[in-house]
Amino acid sequence: MSKEPRRNVYVGHRYVPKIMGEWDKSISYEGLSIVTYKGGSYTSKKRVPVGIDIKDTEFWAMTGNYNAQVEEYRKEVRDMQDNVTNQLDENNKLIEQVGTELNKKLSSIGLIANDKSKDKENLEKLINAFDKYNILVVDDHYYLDTDDRIYTDNNINLVGFGNGTLEFTGKGSKIVLSNQKLVQLRNLKIKGGKNPSNKDGQNTRIFTTDQDNPNSRIDKFIVENCTFENSIELLWVRGAYNTQGTNETTGVNTLIFNNNTVLNNNLRARFISFNNASYKNVWITNNNINNFDYVFFRASDFNDPDSEIDGISLSDTRENLHVHNNVVINDDDWWHVGGISGYHAFIIVKSKNVFYNNNHVEGLHRKDDGSVYDAYLSCDYVEYTNNTWKNNICFNDDPSRLDTNTLFRAKSSGIKICKNNNFIVEKEYAEKFNESLENLRVVLYDFMNSSTVDYFIFKDNLVDCYGLQCTTARTGRIKQVIFDNNIFKANDIHYPLVKNTTELNYDYEKYGKIIITNNTITAKSEMEYRGVSRRFRLLESTEAPDSIDHNKDMYFNEITISNNIVNAPITFIARHPKAVNLNVINNQINIPETTIQSFKFIYESFIKGNDIVKDNFLNSNRRIGNVYLMEMNGNIYHENKGKGFLFQGSTDLPFPRMKIDPNNNELNYEKTYFLKVF
Repeated sequence: MSKEPRRNVYVGHRYVPKIMGEWDKSISYEGLSIVTYKGGSYTSKKRVPVGIDIKDTEFWAMTGNYNAQVEEYRKEVRDMQDNVTNQLDENNKLIEQVGTELNKKLSSIGLIANDKSKDKENLEKLINAFDKYNILVVDDHYYLDTDDRIYTDNNINLVGFGNGTLEFTGKGSKIVLSNQKLVQLRNLKIKGGKNPSNKDGQNTRIFTTDQDNPNSRIDKFIVENCTFENSIELLWVRGAYNTQGTNETTGVNTLIFNNNTVLNNNLRARFISFNNASYKNVWITNNNINNFDYVFFRASDFNDPDSEIDGISLSDTRENLHVHNNVVINDDDWWHVGGISGYHAFIIVKSKNVFYNNNHVEGLHRKDDGSVYDAYLSCDYVEYTNNTWKNNICFNDDPSRLDTNTLFRAKSSGIKICKNNNFIVEKEYAEKFNESLENLRVVLYDFMNSSTVDYFIFKDNLVDCYGLQCTTARTGRIKQVIFDNNIFKANDIHYPLVKNTTELNYDYEKYGKIIITNNTITAKSEMEYRGVSRRFRLLESTEAPDSIDHNKDMYFNEITISNNIVNAPITFIARHPKAVNLNVINNQINIPETTIQSFKFIYESFIKGNDIVKDNFLNSNRRIGNVYLMEMNGNIYHENKGKGFLFQGSTDLPFPRMKIDPNNNELNYEKTYFLKVF
């Protein structure tokens, strides 16, 4: 703004929450002070005198116990990282024993190197050797194959030396595992058959578990410092199909896939998969993956995913998935071929907890009716931090598909943390393939209608995308949501940044919060996708106002929208907000040179307590038909104690318009259309 107007001085209670640290009974607190106590957070309802106990509900409301939960999860990560380091140290000590009586080179036990005609004989000798030796050293290039699957319950420990290579020449499953204490591959090159078109759906599957043995469980499966080339399915852990229950006994306790390289793997399945099987801890870390098809890691259910025994579902038996420091890039000429899978993704998982940190996923692309993700995380606890998501696109021309590209997909209830990530979609990515720019549209986040998320924080992220659809009609319900300090850049933008609905069995009036603060949003135009325009706004309740029963529907305890800068065609700051307390403070709205019919700061609000609307600024270089400051239904409880807005621009009305019933407050305004008090 070019000139700061005269502003009235606000006198009254605090309207921006203040973080105060650990609670101290010996000091007093202002209203809206946030303190911590025994892992929980509490917010003062009003001014708190010295000596008032934290459990006194007249003065304090418990507003979250998530800090303790997050710290507990992170402690589990640290403990597991120590376990992984210790395990790998033990493995290195074993390798030093090569050359002893229990550790043999493959050449010394009868395998023939560099002779493809010996592939079946070689694999049979290798399987038999697992019964005799602790470690087998792959000291040359060996071809392996079998006409039928070979079963073994012996431990497997293969270590590469020099140019140690295992090349599987045929298709289908090779080795069936059952109750091994250890399966380990280190320092190996493993090759599958070349299948550039992959039309017959056949791959080289190296390991699978015994589906017919309901107690088949591997203790440790470790792969480190290996290179995989061509069409290989490394591991398929599978339980029984078409059965109720958890299959808790089928699976792997610990799987480590660390510091490996995977090249040109256009298999028609998954590189690692758990189907109707469980795990305790899976680590996929420090890997380089260049050109893969379908899904790299998948833990899913073919049985009813909601099937339970004694209240435990299959996904409850999968505990922790850790995905860290991986670089995943598909080249421009590497297309997902379509066909048997609706997904093309690095990770798809259904489990308790996932820690997905510091990964770079780029260039996953397809052209059909499927979907593309870096990670599809159906977990109770999701920590997604410090990642780069770049140009992962399904070029889909079907106008009925509105969700083929999603930046943050995390179905299921629980806690979702999305921090410090870069999400990038470049205009040039469509142009290089001669694809429509409309196909670059991405959805910001999606939790599905079936999910109720307890806590969602989206903080310190950069979203730089050509076309951004913030939410969908099925985004899902969120009990507490925070959007803080993000930067959004787009050519086109639409749909509300935050959608909120409520459900029964949760005290929204005590705990529910929506916080949208310190975000910068820049877009040139309102997105028109497939000829349909969907308006952008910061917040919208998905329930129509005339459907709300105020004796039954729940209000969020707090809705705060403050310190945001919006340089985009926006039609509302908040539409249908339902809250005990509403704070709309110090937002700057700059509407670009596009014509919008009208602008409403707050439209049809439902406020049980107080609202504070203060120091907001609207600027438009083009004429706006109507500017509404606040429009409310007349049959609601509403007490307004704020100051108003500075409007600078041109409108069809002589001043910004406030529509309120039943209170027809007098409007005082100046030449710049500053609404002082209402």
